Amino acid sequence: MVPENHVVTWGMASSPSRSHLRRIDGLPHSTLFWFRLKAGVDGIAILGGQPRSATFVGKAGTLFRFCLIGIDSLQVLSVGNSQNGEMDFAFQVYDGSNANTSVPGVSHPGDPLMTHQQEWDFDDVNNGDKFGPLGSNVQGPNIQITNTHDIIVPYLLGVHQISGLFGTATPPTLPDERSHGTDDLGQWSDAFFPVPLPATVGTLRSPPLELGTGLTGQEDIVWTATLRLETTVSDPVGALTLVQPTPFPP
Repeated sequence: MVPENHVVTWGMASSPSRSHLRRIDGLPHSTLFWFRLKAGVDGIAILGGQPRSATFVGKAGTLFRFCLIGIDSLQVLSVGNSQNGEMDFAFQVYDGSNANTSVPGVSHPGDPLMTHQQEWDFDDVNNGDKFGPLGSNVQGPNIQITNTHDIIVPYLLGVHQISGLFGTATPPTLPDERSHGTDDLGQWSDAFFPVPLPATVGTLRSPPLELGTGLTGQEDIVWTATLRLETTVSDPVGALTLVQPTPFPP
């Protein structure tokens, strides 16, 4: 019978060894866990004609990590096929880690990490116009992402409205590559890149990070943004005090 609080089970088949390593990605943050290790050698009679095994039960925990993202500046280099255009921008952050997908209740690679995308609208935009700093309506100049995994992917979509009906919804999962184009309703271009986050306790501020479309075409919209990240890792459950080598019984 599997208990309700069971998270995941892994087996490690290898030649006999006293040292093993297993990384478990995607666990909930700031959470204490019980773990059980069972070691044995199948098919080899060791003691009294029966295979011998050993079991150890211990306690471990996870750290807590959150990230503040600010867009210091956003410059529109080309509005597209017209001037004085209406431009909309939508921002989302995706899980970019190669996390284990066996743990229920946590994000999978490519999943959005913000419940609602952040949006900004600008009227009468001309080539060269600059905006910022941009953030959220709640946290001022910053957008907060909690329970972040090892790698996040900031994504920004820019849209030049022609009819005012072009949608600005960010993709439901992280796209495989950047896109740009034009139709009767509007023009669009997007950009994204992965950002590895620190894993040690403390606060780390990143240098300015450039996110932009590049030159996509003569009539496409072109923009560039400067992002800033501040990542904080803490240990609210005392997980680091539980990490210590514990040998199996002889």
